[in-house]
Amino acid sequence: EGKQRFKHQDFEGSIELFREAIKLQSDYIPPYNQLGNALQMLGKTDEAIQAYQQLLTINPNVAPAYNNLGSCLQIQNRMKEATQAYHKAIQLKPNFTQAYSNLAILFTNQGKFQEAENCLKQILRLQPDNSDIYYELGNLFRSIGRNDEAIESFRHAIKLNPDYSKAYQNLGCMLMMRNQMEIAQSCFEKVLKLEPNNAECYGNYANVLEAQDHFSEALQAYDRALSLKPEAINLLYQKENLRLTLCDWQDFDSRMELLEREIRNYLQENKTPLLVPLVLNTFNFPIPLHRQINQQWGYHITRNMTQMKLQNFFTPRIHRKEKLRIGYVSADFRCHAMGILIHQMFQHHDRATPLRDRNSFEV
Repeated sequence: EGKQRFKHQDFEGSIELFREAIKLQSDYIPPYNQLGNALQMLGKTDEAIQAYQQLLTINPNVAPAYNNLGSCLQIQNRMKEATQAYHKAIQLKPNFTQAYSNLAILFTNQGKFQEAENCLKQILRLQPDNSDIYYELGNLFRSIGRNDEAIESFRHAIKLNPDYSKAYQNLGCMLMMRNQMEIAQSCFEKVLKLEPNNAECYGNYANVLEAQDHFSEALQAYDRALSLKPEAINLLYQKENLRLTLCDWQDFDSRMELLEREIRNYLQENKTPLLVPLVLNTFNFPIPLHRQINQQWGYHITRNMTQMKLQNFFTPRIHRKEKLRIGYVSADFRCHAMGILIHQMFQHHDRATPLRDRNSFEV
């Protein structure tokens, strides 16, 4: 009866019955594990840990109990103990895919991406047709910039599950980054066929249509996305940018007032996703607002770079030369006004001040 109540999400009722079962037979293992699961569902992790530990005192060879114990320890940010619990579960049951999956999540959160990849690939050795794991592997590769492998993983997930909307969504985003707009568009159209109320996908669909100069269809997609998710400031931001590009001045003042108000609320509430600073330059908003958006973006970049440096064991080079090297790096140096205009700035580098430091840096 306790299992039935748990199945119907009556966790309080199931806890009473599991505890009653333990009173009747204190060395009977199943109620301890089920009790721990029910307590965990209610967020009572300390009590859940106690239930799993009592079970393991009776029988220290129950792999699922170690896995569940690891989950609770991970929730409490006790990562070392959680890792040990997952490893113990795998030691007792080498084909325990759930323990590998939980361990992969833990390693990913710690920035140990190679260890996470190893866990996911071990699951695929045990379950080569597991589309969910290919999807998670794709997300892992995407997060660390291994884009070719991410695309391959998402495509493999779709091959195994042709209706895998999340994989189509992420694949479409990856292809957009590679300027493969038509294929990306087909991915988003597949998602919208499967999930016609997916606001995020409508936003991506609008982006890919806009990139192909299908402006009218893009505006319709933005409108549909905002009707599904009115609080999505990033979509309003992109839509208004497109309307300005098209010289749409209808109700311009009221639209700008609304957008500025929404951006200020967004900054106060520290919402996500981030707003692209360059797009904000389109709008005649106060300079402090521009500064806040730029600072937010800068903090994001700094945090990501810090993680990447740790991941790659980055150590700054120590130059013995006295000259300070200054480098300018930008993707806009090629076919962009930046590349044409920036050379004028170099003439303002005063290499001769002060005289004792003449030629003190190189460009």
